[in-house]
Amino acid sequence: MGNGIDGNGAPWLRRQSLFLSASQAVKKTGIFVTSIQVIDSGKDATLEPPNIASHSFGELVFANVGAKPVVNALVAILARMATSVWTEGKEEADSDFIEKAYFERIRRRLKITRARLDRFNTVMEKLERHPMLADIEPTILTEIHGDLNIHNILSRLDPNDKEDVALIDPHGVPLLGDDYYYDVSKLLFSLTGFSEIRKRRFEYSSDGDSHELRIL
Repeated sequence: MGNGIDGNGAPWLRRQSLFLSASQAVKKTGIFVTSIQVIDSGKDATLEPPNIASHSFGELVFANVGAKPVVNALVAILARMATSVWTEGKEEADSDFIEKAYFERIRRRLKITRARLDRFNTVMEKLERHPMLADIEPTILTEIHGDLNIHNILSRLDPNDKEDVALIDPHGVPLLGDDYYYDVSKLLFSLTGFSEIRKRRFEYSSDGDSHELRIL
């Protein structure tokens, strides 16, 4: 809602509204949660989601439900994405897609936070000259979720729902296309507990010889 602390709130919500209204994956599947109402005053934007009885995958992962059910659930959602989402909106990727989409995004985020990182430019230059960069450049872009992390995947609790999972807060835009590896990377990275650590939702202890980090 609004413009957010970095001024990107309203633009992001408009981007999300565009994705939800134009995406073929949203139209063909029932896994994306669409807004009940969209209010855009020009300055602020608000998307009103429906109320869904659910738990996020994040809650389930850090509630120690066990590795096997978590892995099975994540494999299932990735399989669904591979067959229903990443198959839509295919287009040829530019040869410098990673530079334009990811490296420039890193620079924008750093500028927004106004952080000063020593040797940041040196690191970026090494990344741009990395010998494997050409090997990992995507050749095809598709629709993606854009922020596929364990907190944006909901496990529905109502047994009468047609779908057992729901995806919220997508950042993908079908008019631009993106690399599905981004979805996979976001999901795997979210399993590290980075979001919880950033919010200080953890306990850390050490006896000198061993260390323990517990996500709350």
